[in-house]
Amino acid sequence: MSVTEYQSAPVITKTVRNFSYDQNQQLGAVYTHTYDTSGGQAYLDSSLITYPSSSATTPPASYDIIWMIGSVNPTQSATEHHLLYYDGQERIIKDSTSSKTNISNANPNLFTVYFGYNNSTIVAQSLYPDPNHAGFSLMNALDTFSLFNGNLVNSLQYTVAGGNTSIFRTDTYLFSASKNPLYESTLANRLGAELRFINFGDFISPYLMSQWTSNSSTTGQFTRNYNWVTDSLGRVVQGFGTDKISGQVTDYWTFQY
Repeated sequence: MSVTEYQSAPVITKTVRNFSYDQNQQLGAVYTHTYDTSGGQAYLDSSLITYPSSSATTPPASYDIIWMIGSVNPTQSATEHHLLYYDGQERIIKDSTSSKTNISNANPNLFTVYFGYNNSTIVAQSLYPDPNHAGFSLMNALDTFSLFNGNLVNSLQYTVAGGNTSIFRTDTYLFSASKNPLYESTLANRLGAELRFINFGDFISPYLMSQWTSNSSTTGQFTRNYNWVTDSLGRVVQGFGTDKISGQVTDYWTFQY
Protein backbone atom coordinates (compact mmCIF):
# COMPACT_ATOMS: atom_id res chain seq x y z
CA MET A 1 0.00 0.00 0.00
CA SER A 2 1.14 3.54 -0.75
CA VAL A 3 -0.19 6.63 1.05
CA THR A 4 0.56 10.11 -0.29
CA GLU A 5 -0.17 13.22 1.73
CA TYR A 6 0.02 16.74 0.30
CA GLN A 7 0.03 19.57 2.84
CA SER A 8 -0.43 23.18 1.75
CA ALA A 9 -0.70 24.59 5.28
CA PRO A 10 1.08 25.47 7.49
CA VAL A 11 3.97 24.35 5.22
CA ILE A 12 4.07 22.98 1.68
CA THR A 13 5.15 19.33 1.75
CA LYS A 14 4.47 16.04 0.05
CA THR A 15 4.99 12.84 2.02
CA VAL A 16 4.89 9.41 0.40
CA ARG A 17 4.87 6.28 2.56
CA ASN A 18 4.98 2.80 1.07
CA PHE A 19 3.90 0.02 3.42
CA SER A 20 4.76 -3.61 2.67
CA TYR A 21 3.35 -6.60 4.53
CA ASP A 22 4.63 -10.13 5.15
CA GLN A 23 2.88 -13.43 4.47
CA ASN A 24 0.87 -13.04 7.69
CA GLN A 25 -0.35 -9.57 6.67
CA GLN A 26 1.82 -7.99 9.34
CA LEU A 27 3.85 -4.86 8.69
CA GLY A 28 7.20 -5.67 7.04
CA ALA A 29 8.60 -2.30 6.00
CA VAL A 30 7.83 1.42 5.80
CA TYR A 31 9.59 3.42 3.09
CA THR A 32 9.19 7.19 3.54
CA HIS A 33 10.04 10.10 1.26
CA THR A 34 9.29 13.69 2.18
CA TYR A 35 9.51 16.36 -0.49
CA ASP A 36 9.57 20.13 -0.57
CA THR A 37 7.00 20.49 -3.35
CA SER A 38 8.32 23.88 -4.40
CA GLY A 39 11.59 22.22 -5.44
CA GLY A 40 10.50 18.61 -5.73
CA GLN A 41 13.48 17.23 -3.81
CA ALA A 42 13.42 14.69 -1.01
CA TYR A 43 15.12 15.80 2.21
CA LEU A 44 16.29 14.78 5.67
CA ASP A 45 13.72 12.19 6.75
CA SER A 46 13.64 9.94 3.70
CA SER A 47 14.03 6.59 5.43
CA LEU A 48 13.41 2.86 5.41
CA ILE A 49 12.17 0.96 8.45
CA THR A 50 12.15 -2.83 8.30
CA TYR A 51 10.57 -5.33 10.68
CA PRO A 52 11.74 -8.95 10.71
CA SER A 53 9.09 -11.38 9.52
CA SER A 54 6.86 -12.45 12.40
CA SER A 55 4.32 -15.21 12.71
CA ALA A 56 0.62 -14.52 13.01
CA THR A 57 0.92 -15.26 16.73
CA THR A 58 4.25 -13.56 17.49
CA PRO A 59 4.87 -9.79 17.23
CA PRO A 60 8.21 -8.52 15.85
CA ALA A 61 11.04 -8.38 18.39
CA SER A 62 12.97 -5.58 16.67
CA TYR A 63 13.21 -3.19 13.73
CA ASP A 64 15.91 -1.31 11.83
CA ILE A 65 16.02 2.21 10.38
CA ILE A 66 18.24 3.51 7.62
CA TRP A 67 18.14 7.12 6.40
CA MET A 68 18.37 6.96 2.61
CA ILE A 69 18.76 10.71 2.04
CA GLY A 70 19.97 13.36 4.45
CA SER A 71 21.83 16.63 4.26
CA VAL A 72 21.98 17.19 8.03
CA ASN A 73 21.88 14.84 11.01
CA PRO A 74 20.86 12.05 10.81
CA THR A 75 23.10 11.81 7.77
CA GLN A 76 22.73 9.57 4.75
CA SER A 77 23.14 5.85 5.56
CA ALA A 78 22.81 6.46 9.31
CA THR A 79 21.23 3.42 10.95
CA GLU A 80 19.45 2.46 14.15
CA HIS A 81 18.54 -0.92 15.64
CA HIS A 82 15.57 -1.07 18.02
CA LEU A 83 14.38 -3.82 20.36
CA LEU A 84 10.64 -4.19 21.05
CA TYR A 85 8.92 -5.50 24.19
CA TYR A 86 5.24 -6.31 24.82
CA ASP A 87 2.82 -6.96 27.65
CA GLY A 88 0.63 -10.04 28.09
CA GLN A 89 -1.88 -8.66 25.59
CA GLU A 90 0.86 -8.24 22.94
CA ARG A 91 0.71 -4.45 23.20
CA ILE A 92 4.03 -2.67 22.83
CA ILE A 93 5.37 -1.39 26.15
CA LYS A 94 8.99 -0.58 25.30
CA ASP A 95 11.00 0.49 22.24
CA SER A 96 14.70 0.49 23.12
CA THR A 97 17.35 1.86 20.74
CA SER A 98 20.17 -0.67 21.14
CA SER A 99 22.60 0.79 18.57
CA LYS A 100 22.98 3.64 16.10
CA THR A 101 25.59 4.97 13.67
CA ASN A 102 26.60 8.48 12.55
CA ILE A 103 25.62 9.87 15.94
CA SER A 104 25.67 13.66 16.02
CA ASN A 105 27.28 15.48 18.92
CA ALA A 106 23.94 17.18 19.56
CA ASN A 107 22.09 13.88 20.03
CA PRO A 108 24.50 11.12 21.10
CA ASN A 109 22.06 9.19 23.28
CA LEU A 110 20.22 5.92 22.82
CA PHE A 111 16.54 6.66 23.46
CA THR A 112 13.99 4.35 25.06
CA VAL A 113 10.23 4.86 24.66
CA TYR A 114 7.85 3.39 27.24
CA PHE A 115 4.13 2.88 26.58
CA GLY A 116 1.51 2.62 29.31
CA TYR A 117 -2.17 1.66 28.98
CA ASN A 118 -5.03 2.66 31.27
CA ASN A 119 -8.53 1.90 30.00
CA SER A 120 -8.88 4.16 26.92
CA THR A 121 -5.67 6.14 27.46
CA ILE A 122 -2.18 5.45 26.11
CA VAL A 123 0.88 7.30 27.44
CA ALA A 124 4.18 7.34 25.54
CA GLN A 125 7.31 8.58 27.31
CA SER A 126 10.73 8.92 25.65
CA LEU A 127 13.79 8.79 27.92
CA TYR A 128 17.56 8.94 27.45
CA PRO A 129 20.48 8.35 29.85
CA ASP A 130 21.42 11.29 32.06
CA PRO A 131 25.01 12.12 31.04
CA ASN A 132 25.72 13.57 34.48
CA HIS A 133 24.20 10.87 36.69
CA ALA A 134 24.89 7.23 35.90
CA GLY A 135 21.85 4.99 36.14
CA PHE A 136 19.37 7.87 35.80
CA SER A 137 17.34 9.02 32.81
CA LEU A 138 16.00 12.31 31.45
CA MET A 139 12.68 12.70 29.67
CA ASN A 140 12.78 13.82 26.04
CA ALA A 141 9.12 13.61 24.98
CA LEU A 142 5.71 12.82 26.45
CA ASP A 143 2.51 12.11 24.51
CA THR A 144 -0.95 11.05 25.66
CA PHE A 145 -3.54 9.43 23.35
CA SER A 146 -7.23 9.06 24.22
CA LEU A 147 -9.53 6.53 22.50
CA PHE A 148 -13.31 6.33 22.16
CA ASN A 149 -15.01 3.37 20.45
CA GLY A 150 -11.54 2.30 19.34
CA ASN A 151 -10.81 5.56 17.51
CA LEU A 152 -8.05 7.96 18.55
CA VAL A 153 -10.05 11.06 19.50
CA ASN A 154 -7.43 13.16 21.28
CA SER A 155 -3.65 13.57 21.35
CA LEU A 156 -1.64 15.70 23.77
CA GLN A 157 2.03 16.47 23.14
CA TYR A 158 4.10 18.01 25.90
CA THR A 159 7.21 20.16 25.79
CA VAL A 160 9.88 18.75 28.07
CA ALA A 161 12.81 21.07 28.79
CA GLY A 162 14.88 21.97 31.82
CA GLY A 163 12.82 19.73 34.06
CA ASN A 164 9.59 21.51 33.12
CA THR A 165 6.68 19.86 31.28
CA SER A 166 3.97 21.88 29.54
CA ILE A 167 1.40 21.20 26.81
CA PHE A 168 2.91 21.93 23.40
CA ARG A 169 0.12 20.73 21.12
CA THR A 170 -3.38 19.26 21.27
CA ASP A 171 -5.14 17.41 18.44
CA THR A 172 -8.81 16.45 18.57
CA TYR A 173 -10.59 14.27 16.01
CA LEU A 174 -14.14 13.43 14.98
CA PHE A 175 -14.68 10.34 12.83
CA SER A 176 -16.45 9.44 9.61
CA ALA A 177 -18.04 6.18 8.45
CA SER A 178 -15.15 5.63 6.00
CA LYS A 179 -12.93 2.69 6.92
CA ASN A 180 -9.27 3.43 7.66
CA PRO A 181 -7.08 1.69 5.01
CA LEU A 182 -4.20 1.46 7.53
CA TYR A 183 -6.26 -0.35 10.17
CA GLU A 184 -5.75 -4.04 10.89
CA SER A 185 -6.78 -5.25 14.33
CA THR A 186 -3.64 -7.23 15.19
CA LEU A 187 -1.29 -4.50 13.99
CA ALA A 188 -3.35 -1.84 15.81
CA ASN A 189 -3.08 -3.78 19.06
CA ARG A 190 0.63 -4.57 18.76
CA LEU A 191 2.22 -1.48 17.22
CA GLY A 192 -0.54 1.12 16.84
CA ALA A 193 0.74 3.26 19.71
CA GLU A 194 4.33 3.08 18.45
CA LEU A 195 3.45 4.02 14.86
CA ARG A 196 1.34 6.95 16.05
CA PHE A 197 4.08 8.18 18.40
CA ILE A 198 6.64 8.30 15.57
CA ASN A 199 4.06 10.00 13.29
CA PHE A 200 3.78 7.24 10.69
CA GLY A 201 0.01 7.41 10.69
CA ASP A 202 -3.07 6.37 12.60
CA PHE A 203 -3.02 2.57 12.64
CA ILE A 204 -5.18 2.57 15.78
CA SER A 205 -8.52 3.91 14.53
CA PRO A 206 -10.84 1.64 12.51
CA TYR A 207 -12.28 4.71 10.73
CA LEU A 208 -10.94 7.88 9.10
CA MET A 209 -11.35 11.31 10.63
CA SER A 210 -14.13 13.66 9.52
CA GLN A 211 -12.74 16.65 11.41
CA TRP A 212 -9.36 17.60 12.89
CA THR A 213 -8.81 20.46 15.34
CA SER A 214 -5.23 21.30 16.25
CA ASN A 215 -3.87 23.86 18.70
CA SER A 216 -0.11 24.32 18.75
CA SER A 217 2.19 26.81 20.45
CA THR A 218 4.04 27.21 17.12
CA THR A 219 1.34 27.05 14.39
CA GLY A 220 -1.71 28.27 16.31
CA GLN A 221 -5.19 26.76 16.03
CA PHE A 222 -7.12 25.45 13.05
CA THR A 223 -10.01 23.11 12.26
CA ARG A 224 -10.25 21.05 9.07
CA ASN A 225 -13.15 19.04 7.69
CA TYR A 226 -12.51 15.88 5.65
CA ASN A 227 -14.24 14.09 2.81
CA TRP A 228 -13.21 10.65 1.51
CA VAL A 229 -13.78 9.02 -1.88
CA THR A 230 -14.09 5.24 -2.41
CA ASP A 231 -13.60 3.02 -5.46
CA SER A 232 -15.95 0.36 -6.83
CA LEU A 233 -14.72 -2.06 -4.14
CA GLY A 234 -15.59 0.35 -1.34
CA ARG A 235 -11.95 1.14 -0.55
CA VAL A 236 -10.92 4.72 0.22
CA VAL A 237 -8.69 5.94 -2.63
CA GLN A 238 -8.50 9.67 -1.97
CA GLY A 239 -9.59 12.43 0.36
CA PHE A 240 -9.13 16.10 1.08
CA GLY A 241 -9.25 18.46 4.02
CA THR A 242 -10.68 21.97 3.96
CA ASP A 243 -10.24 24.77 6.44
CA LYS A 244 -13.45 25.15 8.47
CA ILE A 245 -13.40 28.97 8.26
CA SER A 246 -12.03 29.76 4.78
CA GLY A 247 -13.10 26.62 2.95
CA GLN A 248 -9.63 26.45 1.38
CA VAL A 249 -8.24 22.98 0.61
CA THR A 250 -5.39 22.41 3.04
CA ASP A 251 -4.36 18.78 2.43
CA TYR A 252 -4.97 16.03 -0.07
CA TRP A 253 -4.56 12.25 0.35
CA THR A 254 -4.29 9.31 -2.04
CA PHE A 255 -4.28 5.58 -1.25
CA GLN A 256 -2.93 2.99 -3.68
CA TYR A 257 -3.37 -0.73 -3.08
